[in-house]
Amino acid sequence: MTITQKDIRALFAKLRSFTDQLQATLEERQRLTETLKLTPSLDDNMDLINLLAKIKKSLQYLHLDISTGHADQFATQFATIVDSYTEQLAVLSKDAYVDAHEYEYTEKITKPEAPELTTKKLVRFKDYNTDDDNMRSQLMGTQGQIKPYRDDPEEADSQSLNSVDTSNREMFAQHQQQLLQQDENLDALHESIRVQHSMGRNINDELDDHLILLNDLERGVDDSGSRLGRASLRLKDFRTR
Repeated sequence: MTITQKDIRALFAKLRSFTDQLQATLEERQRLTETLKLTPSLDDNMDLINLLAKIKKSLQYLHLDISTGHADQFATQFATIVDSYTEQLAVLSKDAYVDAHEYEYTEKITKPEAPELTTKKLVRFKDYNTDDDNMRSQLMGTQGQIKPYRDDPEEADSQSLNSVDTSNREMFAQHQQQLLQQDENLDALHESIRVQHSMGRNINDELDDHLILLNDLERGVDDSGSRLGRASLRLKDFRTR
C-alpha cells in the first residue's frame, strides 16, 4: 500500500486533534493544582499518560510515512508540530505525578538535498548487422547470454535493490498504520469498559441502599409481629376473665 499525501494530511489532522486535547488538559490541570490547590485523581493521571503515549506514537508513525518520499512537502510542517508538542511537555516538567521526559520526541525530518547532475559518457560502437550477429550467436551457442553494455554495471542492481527497499518501507508503514488503528480501537474499548465499570459501581451502591431499606423493613415487620402476638395474648386473657 502506497502512502499518499492525502493519508499524511489525515494523520496531521488527527495529531493536531490530540495536541489540542492535550493543551486543554494541561490548562485544566494547571487550574486544578495551582488555583484550587487540589491533587489530580488517578483517572486524570492515567488519561493524561494515555494521551501523551498516543501523541508520541502518532509522531513516530507520521515520521516514518513522511520519510517514504514526502519529505519535501511535509518536513517543515512536521518540525512545527514537534516544536509545539515540546513546548507542551515543558509545562509538565515539574509535574509530580507524570514523568514528561518519558514521552519526549525530538526527531525531525531533513529535506533531501537535490541530486547532483552528472553527465554520462556516451560510447558509440560500430553498427552491426543484426542478422549476422544472431547467426554468429547461434553458431557459437551464446544466443541470449549477451548482456547490453552499460556505463555503470551496478546501475541495474542498484535499481532492483531500491525497488525492494521501497516495497519493504511501504509494508512497514502499512503495518504501523494497522497497529495505530488497533490502538485506537483498544482505547475506545477501554473507555467503554470504564463507563460500564462506573455504572456497575453505581448499581452496587444502589443495591446496598436497598439492602439497608429491606433490613429496616424486616426489623419493622418483626417488631409488628411481636406486638401483635402480645396483643393477642392480652385479648385472650381478657376473654377468659
